[in-house]
Amino acid sequence: MMANNKHDALEPSMSRLIILNHVKEGVELARKNRLNQKIIDCIEQHHGTSLIFYFYQRALETDGADEVGEENYRYPGPKPQTKEIAIVMLADVVEGATRSMEEHSPTKIDEMVRKVINNKFIDGQLDECN
Repeated sequence: MMANNKHDALEPSMSRLIILNHVKEGVELARKNRLNQKIIDCIEQHHGTSLIFYFYQRALETDGADEVGEENYRYPGPKPQTKEIAIVMLADVVEGATRSMEEHSPTKIDEMVRKVINNKFIDGQLDECN
């Protein structure tokens, strides 16, 4: 049985703000605790300028394409600047995508992993790292 998602009761624009804010809050918390700059960079870059796809799609359904700008549903970036941060990005997106799957067979997981990683390449999220 799945637990209720708190975002189900929120407007997509409010969910967008909450999701975007976790990066900002993470960076602030890391700075407050004087973490190494490489860790702060990872927190800041681990979503790159990716589209917050689920909430973007929900906004399109409720508000229509004329009212919803894709740029409003993208993380501010920057894109990953190192291969290590790119790996964190890919691990994070794979974890989230596979968690949301209904069927967890090895074949379905493999398909999902390939799909989400390919989408990051297509979206140019890995263009700035070595």
